[in-house]
Amino acid sequence: MKVIAVIFLVLGMCPSMAIETCHKSSGVEDDFTANDEALEKEVYWLIDLSKQLLKHNDVNINLIALSHLNSISADELSFEIETPILDSTIKLAILNKAIDSPIASTSTLLTARSICKGLDKHEQCDVERFNQKLFYQDPDNLNIYLDELEQAFNDMDLDTIDILLQQMSEAKHSRMFNSFTRELVDAIDDYILANPVDAEILKSLNQMDIHQLELNQSKFDADTIMKQNALITYVAVSYMNMPALRPLSLACQEFQKDLSQCKKIANIMITNSDTGLMTMLGYGLAEKFDEISGDTKSLIKSQVALEDFKDYQRCIVQNHALGDNDMVMLDPKLSAIMTQDNHEGANLERAALYLYDKYKDTHETAVDPRNCGPRYVDVDELTKTN
Repeated sequence: MKVIAVIFLVLGMCPSMAIETCHKSSGVEDDFTANDEALEKEVYWLIDLSKQLLKHNDVNINLIALSHLNSISADELSFEIETPILDSTIKLAILNKAIDSPIASTSTLLTARSICKGLDKHEQCDVERFNQKLFYQDPDNLNIYLDELEQAFNDMDLDTIDILLQQMSEAKHSRMFNSFTRELVDAIDDYILANPVDAEILKSLNQMDIHQLELNQSKFDADTIMKQNALITYVAVSYMNMPALRPLSLACQEFQKDLSQCKKIANIMITNSDTGLMTMLGYGLAEKFDEISGDTKSLIKSQVALEDFKDYQRCIVQNHALGDNDMVMLDPKLSAIMTQDNHEGANLERAALYLYDKYKDTHETAVDPRNCGPRYVDVDELTKTN
């Protein structure tokens, strides 16, 4: 569970890092040792929870659970686990449900497409069906084109690359962030009510002094911890299904007839993305394109804008690293704030203020996020909501 806590903190900082860095976890697991028996119980409890969520009538919840189960690798565990965890026929049934459902969100369809793409050919999942539904449902979202752009780039299909870049330049926004609904939280609560958590699971919190947690101790029990752990796990897993981003940068640099389309794409990512990662990539692309075009004046402006955004990101996540123990990420109020809004940046700003008020009297380095230049939440709203 310590690994998951660290992942949650990294996700808060992820927008200020390259995508390759966000996906690396080397060294993290080596730093922590857990009681294998307790860890095994924890893993199986989460697996059973996700299997139960596969039966929920909301397909968006089904895909969150499927994404978790699909991410588990027996090779990464310190104990033997029964594989396969999920039969391919069940995977296909859930994926087909997403295709047919009128309530499947864009985030859900992007996740489903990623899982479909990763299945073996004999499992007969047609990625093109997801492409078509995404194009129909959310044509103004430039993220839906990234998967096909990657394929076109790998095939060196210049005509398709040009068409896709044109379509992306006409998009209105970049949307991929997946906030959690009340229905998901309620479903987890229902599962815990029917399947109380074995207190022995707390042993997997080895080396964490749970008594230092700044939470209401009467509510601090195995059920509370595992609920937060489940939500944090689902957040972490959602980032594993993000479309490949590198082909966009390479396609713009190597195959563009002119840079006008890619400059438009970069501007969309800067001004109307719901994740810091896409915003950061937009700034980086803008800088690269100004460099290629030889426009010195614009290049200086784009470099300043990129550094300003990096400074903002460093400032806004500084309070996330102030906890004296890793368990701070299991604070129910913090995790609720981090998943309440459909915009990652807004969640980070509200969380930064919550942590500032929590630590300002005990940590000299606590930063008031209102001094970071909030970009997504009005300063007055930050003051009122705290």
